[in-house]
Amino acid sequence: MKLLATDYDGTLYTDKTNLMLNMEAINKFMSNGNKFAIITGRCFTSIKKEIKNYNIKYDYLACNNGLIVFDNKDNIVASSVLASKDLQKIYRKLNTNPEIRKIKFFNFYEDTSELNNILEMYVKFKDSTCARKYKRFFESNMPNIKCYNISNKLFIGNKKTKADAVSIIQQIHNIDNGNIYTVGDNLNDLEMLEKYNGHKMIYSYPSLWFKKIPVTREVHTLVKKINKKHW
Repeated sequence: MKLLATDYDGTLYTDKTNLMLNMEAINKFMSNGNKFAIITGRCFTSIKKEIKNYNIKYDYLACNNGLIVFDNKDNIVASSVLASKDLQKIYRKLNTNPEIRKIKFFNFYEDTSELNNILEMYVKFKDSTCARKYKRFFESNMPNIKCYNISNKLFIGNKKTKADAVSIIQQIHNIDNGNIYTVGDNLNDLEMLEKYNGHKMIYSYPSLWFKKIPVTREVHTLVKKINKKHW
């Protein structure tokens, strides 16, 4: 059994034509007894709209950068919420700060105003310099916290990554590392790509190009490569 785990935006979906080609290749891959997982930074309700719209078949779905994992029946397999004390500390640091333009809290399924079972915080700053400054502060002063910085946005959660989500699926099915393949295009994919036979998309975040990770043009070309390797 093999496992393919892909990011969604900029990876599985680059455009509608390639999404259809990707899913044709992946559906055949799954029909041969293999597993497929979408590992995204999106929340559950957001990615499920895409899944329904394009009739995407999958075995597992990891959302919020790996902080929660669902099976294909929408059952929660694993989750990692922010501890109340950490959430309060982060919020106190950020609240009323004039450098902040927007704050959102995400529970298991969507953004919420109720601070229960919070997986992740999303913070939009006035510029990318502010976002990087707060990333350094939180990760230096809060050992349980990991942040992803994309431009002027910061995603704050526990020290769980997309790689951890892949590891959970790996353990369920007892899949060897050599039979796991991953693909992504951004910094929140890095740990996953480095740990599990990773491939970066040809149009990836610039920092990924300094990493010695093989390149793939599209997901369907990678699936063909995987199939050839195992024939």
